[in-house]
Amino acid sequence: MVLYNDAIAQSHVNEIDINAGLFGTVKVRFHPGEGWNDISHGGKRTLTPEHNTTISAVCVLKQRGVASPAPCFAVYHNPFADKPLPKIFFCCVPGVKQFAADLQGDMFKKWRQL
Repeated sequence: MVLYNDAIAQSHVNEIDINAGLFGTVKVRFHPGEGWNDISHGGKRTLTPEHNTTISAVCVLKQRGVASPAPCFAVYHNPFADKPLPKIFFCCVPGVKQFAADLQGDMFKKWRQL
């Protein structure tokens, strides 16, 4: 799946949007007197070990800016994909950044650039 963002001045498809769309809305657990101790993703998850395993990756194609008209391509690999997109496909392509999800169990924690 490729999402195209043609807004140069402001991004309408950023990492927070990708996280929420794939792994659910942000959930913060707060304990009075202790402060917050955990930020995770909760409801409305679309990628799970049982759901949408046919999506290999979600990619975002966007303009870098006025000074650099060359597009940027970010590939967010689905950790639950039945047929993962081989990471070697884009390893030497200029302007492509690839990200793998760090999970705790099946819960998303953060993206790690490859």
